[in-house]
Amino acid sequence: AAISLTISPMINEAVVPTSMESSQNVAVNINASIESDLERKLGQKMAQVFLEEIEDGVRNALSCGPSLGYPLVAVEVSIDSLDVTSSTQAVTCNAAAGQCTTQAIQGCTEDSCSQILEPIVKVTIRVPNDYM
Repeated sequence: AAISLTISPMINEAVVPTSMESSQNVAVNINASIESDLERKLGQKMAQVFLEEIEDGVRNALSCGPSLGYPLVAVEVSIDSLDVTSSTQAVTCNAAAGQCTTQAIQGCTEDSCSQILEPIVKVTIRVPNDYM
């Protein structure tokens, strides 16, 4: 299997993650033509399993980012192209999908300019009038 992908920042109203669950802040987009091509080559059920392996590979790779191992959040991963032959065995194909995706993302993120997000906390301090 060969895969080509693009990683870009999410551009929507909430870029700062709202929870520690990084998988909520990752979008995986797979082109419909890629899905139909996989279904034609592998069959519908196998193609679905294959695409799930790709999504798992994306989430696994992003869970341990390039900066001190912290997860990458607020990113969008688009699968641009995917090359699979119909003669590939199902078990090998699925294992290769996740591994290929993980390696592709790790290769992309090694040279990236990622930033570590600092924790943001809203604090209210109340001081009695006697101390003012």
